[in-house]
Amino acid sequence: MLNNKKPRVRQLVVTMSFIVLSSLLGACSSMSMKTNELVSTATNLVDLARGAGAEKYAPEMLKSATDYLAEANRSATGGNYIAARRYAERAISDAQLAEAQAQEGSRNAQIAALREEIADIKSR
Repeated sequence: MLNNKKPRVRQLVVTMSFIVLSSLLGACSSMSMKTNELVSTATNLVDLARGAGAEKYAPEMLKSATDYLAEANRSATGGNYIAARRYAERAISDAQLAEAQAQEGSRNAQIAALREEIADIKSR
């Protein structure tokens, strides 16, 4: 009777090991996909900040976002998804701030140009 139970226990252990391993692999795959989505979002936001004029109006913040994005990519490539997510989130924050600063700088430049134009018209 005891010999009869050993194969069942072994089969149960193998089955449970397979379930645990499958769950872990699924979690890693899911984390990888979520990390890649976050890095992609950060990349898009850095591009938007550049397009808004961050190189001119918010160069420090743009550089910070770009540096964090590079670290996120390096970490993701190395399989360190937790660090990659952290760097991507920082890149997102800095890129959004860089875009806002660039928009403000651009508006301020437009206002200054309009004031100069008004002053020129008044002096005629």
